Amino acid sequence: MPHNNDLVVERLSKSWGAHPVFSNISFIQPRGTIFGFKGENGSGKSTLLKIIAGIVPADEGEVRFESETQKNRMRWSSLIGYVPQELALDERFTVRETLLFWAAARGFPRNERKRWVTIAEQDPLISSFLSKKISECSGGMARRCSLLVGLLGDPPILLLDEPFAGADEASQDMMVERLKACRARGQVILVTSHDATLIDNLCDRVLLLQKGILLEEKANPCPAASRIASASQQSVPADENTGARFVVQHVKTVGTSCVSQSASITGANCASESANIAGTSNSSRPANIARTRCAAQAANTPGNASVLSDENAGASR
Repeated sequence: MPHNNDLVVERLSKSWGAHPVFSNISFIQPRGTIFGFKGENGSGKSTLLKIIAGIVPADEGEVRFESETQKNRMRWSSLIGYVPQELALDERFTVRETLLFWAAARGFPRNERKRWVTIAEQDPLISSFLSKKISECSGGMARRCSLLVGLLGDPPILLLDEPFAGADEASQDMMVERLKACRARGQVILVTSHDATLIDNLCDRVLLLQKGILLEEKANPCPAASRIASASQQSVPADENTGARFVVQHVKTVGTSCVSQSASITGANCASESANIAGTSNSSRPANIARTRCAAQAANTPGNASVLSDENAGASR
Protein backbone atom coordinates (compact mmCIF):
# COMPACT_ATOMS: atom_id res chain seq x y z
CA MET A 1 0.00 0.00 0.00
CA PRO A 2 1.38 3.44 -0.89
CA HIS A 3 1.82 6.07 1.79
CA ASN A 4 0.63 9.66 1.52
CA ASN A 5 4.06 11.07 0.63
CA ASP A 6 4.92 8.49 -2.04
CA LEU A 7 5.03 9.19 -5.75
CA VAL A 8 2.51 6.73 -7.19
CA VAL A 9 2.55 5.83 -10.88
CA GLU A 10 -0.37 3.56 -11.65
CA ARG A 11 -1.23 1.65 -14.83
CA LEU A 12 0.25 4.17 -17.28
CA SER A 13 -0.09 3.39 -20.97
CA LYS A 14 0.98 5.44 -23.96
CA SER A 15 0.93 5.05 -27.73
CA TRP A 16 1.96 7.35 -30.56
CA GLY A 17 -0.71 6.71 -33.15
CA ALA A 18 -0.69 2.99 -33.88
CA HIS A 19 2.69 2.54 -32.21
CA PRO A 20 2.49 1.46 -28.54
CA VAL A 21 5.27 2.90 -26.37
CA PHE A 22 4.50 1.12 -23.10
CA SER A 23 1.57 -0.45 -21.33
CA ASN A 24 0.39 -0.80 -17.73
CA ILE A 25 3.42 0.86 -16.08
CA SER A 26 3.15 1.00 -12.27
CA PHE A 27 5.57 1.73 -9.45
CA ILE A 28 5.65 3.44 -6.06
CA GLN A 29 8.57 5.68 -5.08
CA PRO A 30 8.97 7.01 -1.52
CA ARG A 31 10.55 10.35 -0.65
CA GLY A 32 14.30 10.29 -0.18
CA THR A 33 15.02 7.84 -2.99
CA ILE A 34 16.55 7.88 -6.47
CA PHE A 35 15.08 5.59 -9.12
CA GLY A 36 17.01 4.96 -12.32
CA PHE A 37 15.48 4.03 -15.66
CA LYS A 38 17.34 2.13 -18.36
CA GLY A 39 16.27 1.10 -21.83
CA GLU A 40 17.22 1.29 -25.47
CA ASN A 41 16.60 4.42 -27.51
CA GLY A 42 12.88 4.63 -28.20
CA SER A 43 11.94 2.43 -25.25
CA GLY A 44 9.86 5.23 -23.69
CA LYS A 45 12.07 6.57 -20.89
CA SER A 46 11.74 10.21 -21.93
CA THR A 47 8.03 9.79 -22.61
CA LEU A 48 7.51 8.36 -19.13
CA LEU A 49 9.22 11.37 -17.50
CA LYS A 50 7.21 13.80 -19.63
CA ILE A 51 3.98 12.11 -18.56
CA ILE A 52 4.98 12.34 -14.89
CA ALA A 53 5.92 15.99 -15.43
CA GLY A 54 2.50 16.69 -16.94
CA ILE A 55 3.90 17.71 -20.33
CA VAL A 56 2.51 14.74 -22.27
CA PRO A 57 -0.84 13.14 -21.40
CA ALA A 58 -1.06 9.42 -20.75
CA ASP A 59 -3.59 7.37 -22.69
CA GLU A 60 -4.50 5.52 -19.51
CA GLY A 61 -3.51 5.52 -15.85
CA GLU A 62 -2.69 8.23 -13.32
CA VAL A 63 0.14 9.81 -11.36
CA ARG A 64 -0.25 11.22 -7.85
CA PHE A 65 1.94 12.55 -5.06
CA GLU A 66 0.84 13.18 -1.50
CA SER A 67 -2.71 14.54 -1.89
CA GLU A 68 -2.13 15.95 -5.39
CA THR A 69 -3.03 14.57 -8.80
CA GLN A 70 -2.36 15.89 -12.28
CA LYS A 71 -5.92 17.20 -12.56
CA ASN A 72 -4.77 20.47 -10.98
CA ARG A 73 -2.09 21.28 -13.55
CA MET A 74 -0.85 24.48 -11.95
CA ARG A 75 -0.41 22.89 -8.55
CA TRP A 76 1.17 19.77 -10.08
CA SER A 77 3.68 21.83 -12.08
CA SER A 78 4.80 23.53 -8.86
CA LEU A 79 5.89 20.13 -7.51
CA ILE A 80 8.10 19.25 -10.46
CA GLY A 81 11.67 20.08 -11.42
CA TYR A 82 12.19 18.74 -14.93
CA VAL A 83 15.55 18.70 -16.72
CA PRO A 84 15.13 17.58 -20.35
CA GLN A 85 17.65 15.63 -22.35
CA GLU A 86 17.98 18.46 -24.87
CA LEU A 87 19.57 21.50 -23.24
CA ALA A 88 17.04 24.32 -22.80
CA LEU A 89 19.66 27.05 -22.77
CA ASP A 90 19.90 30.07 -25.06
CA GLU A 91 23.49 30.33 -26.30
CA ARG A 92 23.39 34.14 -26.33
CA PHE A 93 22.82 34.39 -22.57
CA THR A 94 25.37 34.21 -19.80
CA VAL A 95 24.80 31.67 -17.05
CA ARG A 96 23.63 34.50 -14.78
CA GLU A 97 21.15 35.71 -17.43
CA THR A 98 19.92 32.15 -17.89
CA LEU A 99 18.99 31.95 -14.22
CA LEU A 100 17.30 35.35 -14.40
CA PHE A 101 15.30 34.28 -17.42
CA TRP A 102 14.04 31.04 -15.92
CA ALA A 103 13.25 32.70 -12.60
CA ALA A 104 11.24 35.33 -14.51
CA ALA A 105 9.54 32.73 -16.69
CA ARG A 106 8.50 30.85 -13.58
CA GLY A 107 6.96 34.02 -12.17
CA PHE A 108 9.36 34.75 -9.32
CA PRO A 109 9.16 38.40 -8.18
CA ARG A 110 12.13 40.58 -9.09
CA ASN A 111 13.63 40.49 -5.59
CA GLU A 112 13.60 36.67 -5.67
CA ARG A 113 15.27 36.63 -9.08
CA LYS A 114 18.08 38.79 -7.68
CA ARG A 115 18.24 36.54 -4.64
CA TRP A 116 18.76 33.53 -6.89
CA VAL A 117 21.68 35.19 -8.67
CA THR A 118 23.26 36.00 -5.31
CA ILE A 119 22.81 32.38 -4.24
CA ALA A 120 24.25 31.12 -7.52
CA GLU A 121 27.40 33.15 -7.01
CA GLN A 122 28.18 30.85 -4.05
CA ASP A 123 27.06 27.63 -5.72
CA PRO A 124 29.95 25.35 -6.70
CA LEU A 125 27.97 23.93 -9.62
CA ILE A 126 28.27 27.21 -11.55
CA SER A 127 29.98 29.84 -9.38
CA SER A 128 33.21 29.77 -11.39
CA PHE A 129 31.55 30.67 -14.71
CA LEU A 130 28.50 32.82 -13.95
CA SER A 131 29.54 35.49 -16.46
CA LYS A 132 30.36 33.03 -19.23
CA LYS A 133 27.98 32.83 -22.20
CA ILE A 134 26.28 29.48 -22.74
CA SER A 135 27.95 29.33 -26.17
CA GLU A 136 31.33 29.45 -24.41
CA CYS A 137 30.49 26.79 -21.81
CA SER A 138 31.79 23.26 -22.04
CA GLY A 139 29.34 20.37 -22.12
CA GLY A 140 29.84 19.78 -18.41
CA MET A 141 29.30 23.44 -17.54
CA ALA A 142 26.08 23.53 -19.56
CA ARG A 143 24.79 20.38 -17.85
CA ARG A 144 25.55 21.80 -14.41
CA CYS A 145 23.69 25.00 -15.31
CA SER A 146 20.75 22.95 -16.59
CA LEU A 147 20.61 20.98 -13.34
CA LEU A 148 20.65 24.14 -11.25
CA VAL A 149 17.73 25.52 -13.27
CA GLY A 150 15.90 22.30 -12.43
CA LEU A 151 16.53 22.89 -8.73
CA LEU A 152 15.02 26.38 -8.75
CA GLY A 153 12.41 26.54 -6.02
CA ASP A 154 13.44 23.26 -4.38
CA PRO A 155 10.72 21.08 -5.96
CA PRO A 156 9.96 17.82 -4.15
CA ILE A 157 10.07 15.78 -7.40
CA LEU A 158 13.07 15.91 -9.75
CA LEU A 159 12.79 14.37 -13.23
CA LEU A 160 16.18 14.19 -14.94
CA ASP A 161 16.40 12.95 -18.53
CA GLU A 162 20.00 12.03 -19.40
CA PRO A 163 21.35 14.79 -17.12
CA PHE A 164 24.97 13.64 -17.43
CA ALA A 165 25.15 13.41 -21.24
CA GLY A 166 28.23 15.19 -22.54
CA ALA A 167 29.49 16.09 -19.07
CA ASP A 168 33.11 15.50 -18.07
CA GLU A 169 33.94 13.28 -15.12
CA ALA A 170 34.46 16.19 -12.70
CA SER A 171 31.07 17.69 -13.62
CA GLN A 172 29.39 14.30 -13.27
CA ASP A 173 30.89 13.87 -9.81
CA MET A 174 29.61 17.29 -8.70
CA MET A 175 26.13 16.56 -10.05
CA VAL A 176 26.02 13.13 -8.42
CA GLU A 177 26.95 14.62 -5.04
CA ARG A 178 24.24 17.23 -5.41
CA LEU A 179 21.64 14.55 -6.19
CA LYS A 180 22.73 12.53 -3.17
CA ALA A 181 22.24 15.65 -1.03
CA CYS A 182 18.76 16.14 -2.53
CA ARG A 183 17.93 12.52 -1.73
CA ALA A 184 19.09 12.98 1.86
CA ARG A 185 16.68 15.90 2.18
CA GLY A 186 13.71 13.79 1.13
CA GLN A 187 13.28 14.65 -2.54
CA VAL A 188 11.95 12.11 -5.04
CA ILE A 189 14.41 11.78 -7.93
CA LEU A 190 13.94 9.91 -11.22
CA VAL A 191 16.90 9.64 -13.60
CA THR A 192 17.35 8.17 -17.06
CA SER A 193 20.82 7.38 -18.37
CA HIS A 194 22.66 5.11 -20.77
CA ASP A 195 25.61 5.03 -18.36
CA ALA A 196 24.93 1.71 -16.64
CA THR A 197 27.74 2.00 -14.09
CA LEU A 198 26.77 5.51 -13.02
CA ILE A 199 23.08 4.74 -12.67
CA ASP A 200 23.75 1.47 -10.80
CA ASN A 201 25.98 3.27 -8.29
CA LEU A 202 23.70 6.29 -7.83
CA CYS A 203 20.23 4.79 -7.69
CA ASP A 204 18.40 2.94 -4.95
CA ARG A 205 16.37 1.07 -7.49
CA VAL A 206 16.99 0.49 -11.20
CA LEU A 207 14.11 -0.26 -13.57
CA LEU A 208 14.35 -1.40 -17.18
CA LEU A 209 11.90 -0.39 -19.89
CA GLN A 210 11.91 -3.17 -22.43
CA LYS A 211 9.37 -3.87 -25.16
CA GLY A 212 6.78 -1.69 -23.44
CA ILE A 213 7.11 -3.39 -20.07
CA LEU A 214 8.78 -2.07 -16.89
CA LEU A 215 11.07 -4.66 -15.31
CA GLU A 216 12.85 -4.61 -11.97
CA GLU A 217 16.58 -4.79 -12.66
CA LYS A 218 18.29 -3.94 -9.41
CA ALA A 219 17.69 -2.73 -5.87
CA ASN A 220 20.93 -1.53 -4.29
CA PRO A 221 21.79 -2.63 -0.74
CA CYS A 222 22.38 0.91 0.52
CA PRO A 223 20.69 2.85 3.36
CA ALA A 224 18.15 4.43 1.02
CA ALA A 225 17.34 1.05 -0.51
CA SER A 226 16.19 -0.22 2.86
CA ARG A 227 13.38 2.32 2.66
CA ILE A 228 12.06 0.76 -0.54
CA ALA A 229 12.46 -2.92 0.25
CA SER A 230 8.78 -3.31 -0.53
CA ALA A 231 6.00 -1.11 -1.85
CA SER A 232 4.46 -1.04 1.62
CA GLN A 233 7.62 0.18 3.37
CA GLN A 234 7.30 3.40 5.40
CA SER A 235 8.63 6.27 3.30
CA VAL A 236 10.89 9.07 4.47
CA PRO A 237 9.15 12.23 5.67
CA ALA A 238 9.91 15.52 3.99
CA ASP A 239 12.66 17.66 5.47
CA GLU A 240 11.02 20.32 7.63
CA ASN A 241 13.35 22.89 6.08
CA THR A 242 12.54 22.04 2.47
CA GLY A 243 12.54 25.28 0.51
CA ALA A 244 14.53 27.11 3.17
CA ARG A 245 18.30 26.60 2.93
CA PHE A 246 20.47 24.67 0.49
CA VAL A 247 23.94 26.26 0.46
CA VAL A 248 26.98 24.80 -1.32
CA GLN A 249 25.78 21.19 -1.70
CA HIS A 250 22.60 22.32 0.07
CA VAL A 251 21.99 25.51 -1.91
CA LYS A 252 19.68 28.10 -0.32
CA THR A 253 16.49 28.15 -2.32
CA VAL A 254 13.49 30.33 -2.94
CA GLY A 255 10.38 28.92 -1.34
CA THR A 256 8.57 28.64 -4.67
CA SER A 257 8.75 25.54 -6.82
CA CYS A 258 9.97 25.67 -10.38
CA VAL A 259 9.28 23.43 -13.30
CA SER A 260 12.50 23.83 -15.21
CA GLN A 261 13.18 24.04 -18.92
CA SER A 262 10.50 22.10 -20.75
CA ALA A 263 7.87 21.53 -18.10
CA SER A 264 4.53 23.29 -17.76
CA ILE A 265 5.38 26.81 -16.61
CA THR A 266 2.69 28.54 -14.57
CA GLY A 267 0.32 30.20 -16.95
CA ALA A 268 1.79 28.37 -19.94
CA ASN A 269 0.57 25.48 -22.02
CA CYS A 270 3.68 23.54 -22.94
CA ALA A 271 3.09 21.17 -25.81
CA SER A 272 5.94 18.83 -26.58
CA GLU A 273 8.82 19.36 -28.95
CA SER A 274 10.44 22.05 -31.00
CA ALA A 275 9.81 25.71 -30.39
CA ASN A 276 11.71 28.71 -29.17
CA ILE A 277 11.34 29.72 -25.52
CA ALA A 278 9.08 32.63 -24.59
CA GLY A 279 9.51 34.91 -27.53
CA THR A 280 13.17 34.14 -28.08
CA SER A 281 14.50 33.62 -31.56
CA ASN A 282 17.80 31.83 -31.99
CA SER A 283 18.50 31.25 -35.62
CA SER A 284 22.00 29.95 -35.06
CA ARG A 285 21.05 26.83 -33.09
CA PRO A 286 17.33 26.51 -32.43
CA ALA A 287 17.83 22.91 -31.35
CA ASN A 288 19.60 24.17 -28.25
CA ILE A 289 16.48 26.05 -27.16
CA ALA A 290 14.02 23.89 -25.24
CA ARG A 291 12.11 21.52 -27.45
CA THR A 292 8.90 22.65 -25.93
CA ARG A 293 6.29 25.25 -26.81
CA CYS A 294 5.65 27.71 -23.97
CA ALA A 295 3.32 30.04 -25.84
CA ALA A 296 1.14 31.45 -23.10
CA GLN A 297 4.16 32.35 -21.00
CA ALA A 298 5.40 34.51 -23.86
CA ALA A 299 2.28 36.61 -23.41
CA ASN A 300 2.69 36.84 -19.65
CA THR A 301 6.44 37.41 -19.60
CA PRO A 302 8.23 39.80 -21.97
CA GLY A 303 10.76 38.35 -24.38
CA ASN A 304 14.18 37.39 -23.08
CA ALA A 305 15.79 40.70 -23.92
CA SER A 306 13.16 42.75 -22.10
CA VAL A 307 13.23 40.50 -19.02
CA LEU A 308 16.97 40.91 -18.77
CA SER A 309 16.89 44.60 -19.62
CA ASP A 310 14.38 45.06 -16.82
CA GLU A 311 16.74 43.27 -14.44
CA ASN A 312 19.72 45.30 -15.60
CA ALA A 313 17.78 48.55 -15.25
CA GLY A 314 16.80 47.56 -11.72
CA ALA A 315 20.41 46.74 -10.90
CA SER A 316 21.63 50.09 -12.18
CA ARG A 317 19.07 51.94 -10.09
